[in-house]
This record gives sequence, structure tokens and C-alpha cells, in this order.
Amino acid sequence: MHSSRGNLSTRSLASVVKPSHLLTDSEYLETHLIALPKAQVKDFLRTYETLSPMVVPRSGIEIAADDEFYLYTVTVFKKHGAEFVHKAREKRWIPREFRGTGSSGEGSEGGKDAAGEERRELERLQREERKLWGEALRLGRNGYSEAVMTWMHAMALRVFVETVLRYGLPAEFVCGIVKVCLSSSLLLALS
Repeated sequence: MHSSRGNLSTRSLASVVKPSHLLTDSEYLETHLIALPKAQVKDFLRTYETLSPMVVPRSGIEIAADDEFYLYTVTVFKKHGAEFVHKAREKRWIPREFRGTGSSGEGSEGGKDAAGEERRELERLQREERKLWGEALRLGRNGYSEAVMTWMHAMALRVFVETVLRYGLPAEFVCGIVKVCLSSSLLLALS
């Protein structure tokens, strides 16, 4: 899920791309959205038509720009669409996925539907995140206590093994743990 902030390579395209920018009623053609760094625009305009076979000539149209990126549409035959996207990635262009709703005759309603759908998806993901966060917190608390108990057990075994290795058998020693409670008066004296 892309946020509504950021540059054209990462943010949501629902407010930028209109249904009229996309070719939706063709059985053989498809439109790809490509985000380009500003420095690569000239190279893109010079080479996108020869990047893969069956690219529609002069179909590269700029539809948006920001401080760092330009967003272009390119029309390609569906048969060669995957190859075009792959070669675009090789050239370090950023192909963007966008599923607009409706046909090109809807005007701005398609963008509103996509924005509403995106908002619903965001709310669903936030609910799921809260649910998973609660479960992760519960597992973390249980896991922490288990980890501390295991660590203390390993420390006791280490003390025993080192004592036997240092002083030999029979093991005649007393092992204990000292718990220190710092009182508030001691904390004030230390600070």
C-alpha cells in the first residue's frame, strides 16, 4: 500500500492518474506507467520505442511531475508487456502498477472510486496491524520470560561447569543469586 505522500516512484497514483490516461477497452494493447528520475527523461524519450518489440510509437506521454520524478504512460501490445517492464527495470526506470476502475469515459469518478477503495484498504490494513501488534506484544512478553529463564539456566550450568573444571571433583560449593534492590535514597545518593 503506497502512501499519499512521497515522490511519484513510491506514492499512490490514485490522485494523479485519470482513467483517460489508461487504455482499458483494448483486447491487444495495455498501458504501462513508468516513473523516471529527472536525469533519465531524455534517454527514455530517445529509447522507449525500441526497448521491446511492439511498443506503440509516440505513446510516451508525460502525465505528472514532481521534484524528483516524471510519470509517463507507454502503450505496448499485451504480448510484449512483461518484456517491456523487465527491460524498463534493467534501465533503472520504475514501472508502477495501477488498477484504475471503470472505462476511459468515466472522467474523474474513476479516480474517486480508486481513492475510496484505497482508503478502505488502508483502514483494513490498520485494523489488521492493531490486531497483529497485540498478538506480537503478547508473544513478546511470553517469549521474554522464557528467554530470561533459559538464559539463567545456561548461566547456572556455566558456573557449575567452570567450577568443576577449575576446582575438580567432588563439587563441594554453594551457588546463589544475589538480587539487589536499589532504594530511592541510594538512587538519590548515586545521582
